[in-house]
Amino acid sequence: RKLQREKSFLPKDSEYLRNLYLELENLNREIGKIESEIDAKKKEIESRKQKNEELERKLIALENKLEENEYLDRLSQYTQKIAKALKIYIDKLIQIKRKEFEQTLNMYFKKAFFKKEEVGKIEVDYDFSINIYDHLGNYLRKDKLSAGEKQILAFTILQTLAKLTGKTHCVVIDTPLGRLDDYYREILVKEIFPNLSQQVIILSTPEEIRGKYYDILQTNIVKEYKLEYLVGNYHSTIYEI
Repeated sequence: RKLQREKSFLPKDSEYLRNLYLELENLNREIGKIESEIDAKKKEIESRKQKNEELERKLIALENKLEENEYLDRLSQYTQKIAKALKIYIDKLIQIKRKEFEQTLNMYFKKAFFKKEEVGKIEVDYDFSINIYDHLGNYLRKDKLSAGEKQILAFTILQTLAKLTGKTHCVVIDTPLGRLDDYYREILVKEIFPNLSQQVIILSTPEEIRGKYYDILQTNIVKEYKLEYLVGNYHSTIYEI
């Protein structure tokens, strides 16, 4: 505009100058056009730069994710190897303990069992089920054992567990001698009851532990109590003897 105003004040005979001003106007227009194009390119470059930066951030995130996945894969493989090794170790330890349990149970059971010549061995399976065999290798069904023999088996299992675990839980036994003959009664009071645990509570009827059985246990008895049922009162009274 300034050029146009100045051009209007030029003398009419200054054609050369007027042409120069026209060329200058054209140049200014070209410059303006070029500057607009430059601004547009700058904006395009800035936009592309932002997109590139976003792509770089995504690429870094993907690389980190890939590294994390690789780490998790390695960790999973290590975990599986550890779990496999631990299972092998536990299985071997269980079998060692099973064998130890089997040997100790055989020792206690054969020591207590009356028909010693009839018992060949006791085998403990991998699931810790117990099988009894006679001296000829024939399987003895546990349901064919007498009540006293079953009781001896149960007590020797408890005795074995107490021996191997070292646990000192209190053991409570209710009327233990009621269905046993003299041989098994003596084995129980002499060999088993004193060795079951550090504390054994025996709930006995007056007819069970008396005489020689009481004398055998006497050195291991710490306290004695008598439970007396009061007819008509519907309760029992405990007396320390």
